[in-house]
Formats: sequence, structure tokens, C-alpha cells
Amino acid sequence: MLKNVKKIVIFAISIFIFSSPVVANQGDKTPKTKKKYPEHTLTLIRKDKHGNETVSTKKVFEQFGKIIRDGDIIVGNAHDFHNGVGKFKDGATVSLSGSSSSGGAGSAWPQSIVPYTFDSSFTNNEKNTVESTLSQLTSNTGIQFVQRTSQSNYIFFTYTASDDFAAGRSYVGMQGGKQDLSLSKTNGFNTRTITHEAGHALGYEHEHQRSDRDSHITVNWSNLDECSSSFDIDYGISTTKSYDISSVMHYSSLTAGSCVFDSSLPMFTDKSGANSYASSTLTVQDRVIVTEDYGHFPSVSNFNWRTDACYGFGDASWSPIVGATSYVLEYKSGGSWYVLETTSSNTVYTSIPFTTSLRVRGINSSGQYSANTNESWARKFTQCY
Repeated sequence: MLKNVKKIVIFAISIFIFSSPVVANQGDKTPKTKKKYPEHTLTLIRKDKHGNETVSTKKVFEQFGKIIRDGDIIVGNAHDFHNGVGKFKDGATVSLSGSSSSGGAGSAWPQSIVPYTFDSSFTNNEKNTVESTLSQLTSNTGIQFVQRTSQSNYIFFTYTASDDFAAGRSYVGMQGGKQDLSLSKTNGFNTRTITHEAGHALGYEHEHQRSDRDSHITVNWSNLDECSSSFDIDYGISTTKSYDISSVMHYSSLTAGSCVFDSSLPMFTDKSGANSYASSTLTVQDRVIVTEDYGHFPSVSNFNWRTDACYGFGDASWSPIVGATSYVLEYKSGGSWYVLETTSSNTVYTSIPFTTSLRVRGINSSGQYSANTNESWARKFTQCY
């Protein structure tokens, strides 16, 4: 247009919603094609938040100066692809960090803080529309979208190409450095498109590309033009959450433009043969997924640890977190986080199990967790010097 495991959150590309109940013949799974774009095959390596890797092969297209997969997801710049620059430096193997709407974000934004800035051509109305939508994402989560000052990693809101059919396009997860989130000037400035593409940027994939998709919807392959690759099953994504046909990361049945051959016919129907319309905002399950990754309310970024000279004890301190009634100090081991100590104070003197990273999360009166603080390196000494 978001633990149990990994996620597939879905934000639709160029989605215009119509009310036509017409159902197409679902038998033909051989897509017709009006337009041809250079096609490539990449080996994609996904790593989840526990460090587990999944390798899959993906068909990608060269469009509008970008390498695009799954309809609206940017993999990188075509120039970089052809010249072996950046993430393409290893040839046809690209490391990704996307997750399904039902799991844990791989390339999450640290401290749940997402800096952003706008293309200088954006109007005030366009900026206000984007910021109003982003504020809805923060309502029940720990995500903080902040205007970029000097942060090196940030989202750059810009326009799609003038001849691009998609309402929006985005990378999946934090890439490192400046990353585009593109919106169509004609049909991209709406709550659904912005929320969907922001979902990609937060680390979520398409719900309708889950491996169990065909148990829940019937794809009308014969009507798919440029949206054909958007419905390829992605076996690199796994999940244990229920299929959410209303997720903001799911497409709606009806769309327009070169995405389909006939906009009066659906791209898919539910198993009863009816058209389905995805949510414009986070569904209940979307919110659960995002808060599992980014917290229920904001945290702070000034967590610090000072190690004693002997035996691995030290002092942890942080500023009080608004809304927190208690705190949990955690340490990292093997890519996962474990509880070290729970306290009602914002300081603690304790030992650490080994040299590791530490962080703290707040817990409110309802037992919900805040976003994570920054990590602080804690060195364990086993003798005095």
C-alpha cells in the first residue's frame, strides 16, 4: 500500500478499492502480460531476530531505475545491481531481513525510533497527510517517528516515477543510511498506502504471500498483469499467527491501473468467492505483531552500564520511562534476549553472566512492555586488576 515467529505484514501497492462484486474465473493460473521489464533472479538470504537464516530464490524486475520484487518492494538501485555496488557487491545473492505479519521483524529500527524526512517538493498538505498517518501507527505501539536531524539511518519520503503504476513502494526493514519510501502524487497520499508502505519499512512482508495463502484466498491469475509477482508464494517467510485477510499488509481484491487487465474483476477472492477489502489501518493482529517487535509505548535511549573493576558486577541506570511501573534488565546471548533482573527502580547494581550487551524495557500497570532502550556494552571481569 506487521512473536510468535516471523512476519508478513502487508501494505498494498497501488490499491484503488471498488465495490464491484464480480468474481472472475479462477481456473487459469497462467498470467498474461502486457508489459515487459528486464527480469532477474536473485538468491535472497533472510535472517530473523534470532539469527536464523532462510535462503530462497526470487524473481525480480528492473523498473524505474530500481530492482523491484513482489509488486511494491524495493531491493536496490538498478545501477548498483549492474555495477556490483553496495548490497549487490556479492553478485546475485542479496541479504534481506523481512518478516511476515505474524512473526518478528528482522531489521527492526533500534529503540523503535524511525527518523524521516521529506523530498523538498512535497507540499504542506502532503507532509501533513503522511505525518497524520504516522501518528496513528504510534497510537498503540512504541514506535516513534521523528523528524530527521543528523541521524544516519532514515526514511526519505519521495515520489514514485511519473509512469509508475504503484501507489507506493518501499524497502523492507531498516537498510542503513537513506532509504526511499515512494508515494504516487496522484493516488499515494492516503492512509492505506502510507500505512502499508510504512509497514514494509518497519520490516514486514505481504500477508498474501504466506505459504498457507491458498487455504484462505483464490488468486485470479488470468487477470494479473504487473501484479502477478505480488502473489508469488514466498517460502522464505514463515509464521504461526492466524492468516489475516484484513491486514493492512494484505492486498484488497480490486485494484486499478496496469496492475490488472480488467479493474472490474478481482485479483483474488476469499474462499466463498467474495471480494475482500484490506484494512486502511493496523488490524488487531497487526497491532499485536508490531507491539511484539516495537513495544506498546515509547522507551528512552539513555540507558548506561558501568562495570566494576572486579567480578563482573556493575551499575545500570536509565531515565524513568513515562508509563512504566517497573523495569526489566535484559542481556543478549546467541542473538536472543534474556531477563537478568526485574526492578521498580531506574537504577540497579548487579552481576552479569558474561561479557554481553544489556538493555532495559519498561512495564506498565497492564503488564505491557515498552520499546527497547539502546544497548550498552557490559564487560565481565573474572578477576581484579
